[in-house]
Amino acid sequence: MKQKQKTHIHWFVLALFGAVIAAPNGTVVKLAVGGIDPFLMNLLRFAFVAAVCAPFVWRERHKLNRQNLGLICIAGLYLAVAVSAFVHAVKVSQANYVAIIALLTPIVLLIYSVRLYGEKLSQRTLSGITLAALGGCVLVLLPLADASGGVHFYPLATVLMLMNCLTYPVAILTLKKANETGVSMVSLIGLTSLVVAAISAVLLVVIGGDVTAPTGGEWFTIAYSGLAVALIGRMCKVWSFEHIGAAATSAVMYVETFLAIVLPIVVLHERLTVSTVVGGMLVLAGVYVVESHRLLAHRQHHFWRSH
Repeated sequence: MKQKQKTHIHWFVLALFGAVIAAPNGTVVKLAVGGIDPFLMNLLRFAFVAAVCAPFVWRERHKLNRQNLGLICIAGLYLAVAVSAFVHAVKVSQANYVAIIALLTPIVLLIYSVRLYGEKLSQRTLSGITLAALGGCVLVLLPLADASGGVHFYPLATVLMLMNCLTYPVAILTLKKANETGVSMVSLIGLTSLVVAAISAVLLVVIGGDVTAPTGGEWFTIAYSGLAVALIGRMCKVWSFEHIGAAATSAVMYVETFLAIVLPIVVLHERLTVSTVVGGMLVLAGVYVVESHRLLAHRQHHFWRSH
């Protein structure tokens, strides 16, 4: 029993690590898309990830079959839609506004998991998720209201982020299913990244985007968004989802919103606002409520095993 609890904590910490490294992504992308076409950025960063993962894919090529290749293509397609919508939404609006809509993603993940896998969610778990979501809203909505007297509305960005919220969880769930066929997560990320890069290249040609070569700073952004977010962060999310379930994983996702606002305070010495304190406390309280309760008590171990 103690060993099982220790393993659960291990995967929960891994999920938190993924949240920490992915938190600055919206801000970093916002700085980059002003000088580089969004489709070109997705093409380069996912091609970079595919190249890094290529040796692992080659080593496990004998494990690939029609079933998992089909799952990989499906995951890549949904991921391509999600990341394209995200980058374009950031470009046409504000990073904070995008974060507001992104708060729906963990809720969608929970709904999909309950419908597809029959996860059992207690009232306490649902209360923790609601508390974390409320904290995320406080973090973003109140600063916008204080700064402008009302929340800015970006119709196109809203539609794009709703597409992101609906498609990204499907990619995560499909990657989890492909991982259960025996292919390692590194290889899966590499192959799905190749699919995303190919789709981004087609969209870049068809839509006629700007193909100006990135500058030095933009290459850093591409490397960070590719390796830290698209590779390491995504693997942490899928792995943690397999071992601690959708509820705890969803709660951790809200930590990204909190960290995305706290990090500039630590690094850039920005002013700590009341909304940041209140929202952050709500997010952390929600995570505690979810994590302090034994999740999915009736799940079968073999159903969630990792390869």
